Amino acid sequence: MKNIIIKDKKILFLCSWYPSRISPFNGNFIFKHARSIVKQGVPITTLSVHEDLSIGERFEVEEGEMQGVKHIIIYYSYPVRMLKFWYKFRAYLFGIRVFEKKRGRLDLIHVHVLFDAGFVAWWLSFLKKTPYLITEHSTVFLPYNPEHFSKYLKPFIRKILQKSIYLLPVSNDLASNIKNIFSKTLIKVIPNVVQVDLFDPPQKRTQNSKIKFLHVSNFSPQKNIKGILNSFKKLSEQRTDFSLTLAGDGNLNEVKQLAEAMNFEEGLIFFQGKMTERETADNFNSHHAFILFSDYENLPCVLLEAQVSGMPIIATDVGGVIEIVDSEKYGIIINARDENALKESLHQMIDDFDKYDTQAIRSTAIQKYGEEAVGQAIIDIYKKVLNIN
Repeated sequence: MKNIIIKDKKILFLCSWYPSRISPFNGNFIFKHARSIVKQGVPITTLSVHEDLSIGERFEVEEGEMQGVKHIIIYYSYPVRMLKFWYKFRAYLFGIRVFEKKRGRLDLIHVHVLFDAGFVAWWLSFLKKTPYLITEHSTVFLPYNPEHFSKYLKPFIRKILQKSIYLLPVSNDLASNIKNIFSKTLIKVIPNVVQVDLFDPPQKRTQNSKIKFLHVSNFSPQKNIKGILNSFKKLSEQRTDFSLTLAGDGNLNEVKQLAEAMNFEEGLIFFQGKMTERETADNFNSHHAFILFSDYENLPCVLLEAQVSGMPIIATDVGGVIEIVDSEKYGIIINARDENALKESLHQMIDDFDKYDTQAIRSTAIQKYGEEAVGQAIIDIYKKVLNIN
């Protein structure tokens, strides 16, 4: 009942990243944000555009619904590369027309990731006077990211932030870095979200004979998989009462080759490729502790999922990680690229594992990252923006 007035408002997620047939897992955390809002009784449609040079026309429309979230996906192609951005921009506008033809004039645009959807929202704010707000997930605003945006874009980014009614970064660290560009936008940190009911950890994890470590990612260079394997190799030369599972949707063959070159003893290292949400949750439920050895991060969803499953974490002090693992009750924080510190932390986790309280970790995480908490926090912002009491 508390969200009944806002149900009739026409709200569009304008997404720079989103799952599609091109990249099925890209931006799945944005879908999860949308789903958390839908579960609170507020309908959401997502719009994303994706390059597909194999299509016969310039634009191809896909409309559908997944778990209550309606989506419009525009696939686009272009005749020459120098026209790519122009056709991408046109694809967004084409998607807006598809939405408004079905539902009517937009009341609010919710941008997810400023590059490139933010430029479209900024344009529409002049063209149609449509208000917009931005949830930022990207690490591009972090100064230590090697893909940090060009200084020549900063004036344009400042204008987009200036026109935005609210900025909703997913971490305090990200908020601080964005404030360095434009400090006057209203800011509220709203984190990524976890579907809590997928995670069903045991009441208390017991050590038994081995501690089972888990790492889940896309295996990109920033995740420093080689550093993880180096540290586990050194650990294996001192003890073998552990195992490590490396799981994710990246280049698994490359990861396997790295591990094979190190000649690990059999039964210590395991691998798993692309997983459904259910399979991912089962992995978390069946392991003891989580490892993230990244060079830089924002607010990684895998750490939220680890905590909702009651797992202690070993992670590097980068981005918003310290906001998640903010106490020794939740795990161990080390410096990035310090392989010796990672090895010593693995020893410590194995030796002291029984001190971690699975249910306490899980309970705290649900209050912060559960769908009800995050979905309602976003809806409360919508109500302020749309002047709904």
